[in-house]
Amino acid sequence: MNHIMLDELDICQKFLAVWSRIKNNIEQYATDNNLTMQQIFVLYHLCNQDQILMGTLAKTLHCDASNVTGMVDRLQSGGFITRTEMPTDRRARQLKITPKGRALIEKLIPRLADDVGFEQLSTTETTVLHSFLDKILA
Repeated sequence: MNHIMLDELDICQKFLAVWSRIKNNIEQYATDNNLTMQQIFVLYHLCNQDQILMGTLAKTLHCDASNVTGMVDRLQSGGFITRTEMPTDRRARQLKITPKGRALIEKLIPRLADDVGFEQLSTTETTVLHSFLDKILA
């Protein structure tokens, strides 16, 4: 292995360590709100896209449409999302986040940021990290 590959492996291991910390916090937040981590991900995607078709959401979450139906049923009964039929295709269902669902996610994000360790970074380091992540995710 060359030096670059070792650096990349080390970075991946560090990403996994950060993800593990974030995942634990999401799971605890979900439990505190009587939800599952997958339901939090549904709300997160809806918060970013405002509305999405159930089939598209299933593909995004890499799960069966039947799994999404169960999550959506519980989120809808909790008042976190709405589900409507599409006028052009009665089989398709459009999901939209409610103010209650948006508020839940908007409380989660700062909590995650507090728990990840960003406070150890300077303003410049935070800006550089943000830039690097944008580049990686592009």
